[in-house]
Amino acid sequence: MKKILSALMLCLVSIVNYGQEIKVIESKFPIYQGVVSVEGSANDMYLKARTWFAEAFRSANDVIQMDDATNATIIGKGNTIVGKGLMLARFLFTIKIEGKDGRFRYTISVNDIHPTGGTNSLYNEAINHPKLYENCFAQFEQKVPEYVKQIANTTINNPSDEDW
Repeated sequence: MKKILSALMLCLVSIVNYGQEIKVIESKFPIYQGVVSVEGSANDMYLKARTWFAEAFRSANDVIQMDDATNATIIGKGNTIVGKGLMLARFLFTIKIEGKDGRFRYTISVNDIHPTGGTNSLYNEAINHPKLYENCFAQFEQKVPEYVKQIANTTINNPSDEDW
């Protein structure tokens, strides 16, 4: 069953826009990883990622767990609600952005799943009954390329004195 679910997830991943290859690392919960080519330096990529965290989450200071400008790396924790009808689940995830000149690598790993409106972990149910949560996993997987696209397209405003 896990092999079928993994094969299905791998097929969905290959359809992702941008043409980048997303690698799904085998674990209890999925880990998505890929490299995206962008224009700019490692510092520009770091600033884009930092700006994206600030714009994408209510409180970037609460989300960002590690912030290393020297190595152009930023790690944050987020959550999102996915699902349909009564099968709504809150996915808790970690996102790591590592910038280099002309590219960045992202790693998005699902840490846990909770029912919306409760704090009980759905970890055992999701692992033992993956078919029940297949739609939730598929919807979360669709968010991965959205996040990557948002990070890549984040603009950094550096206004000069003339713009004021």
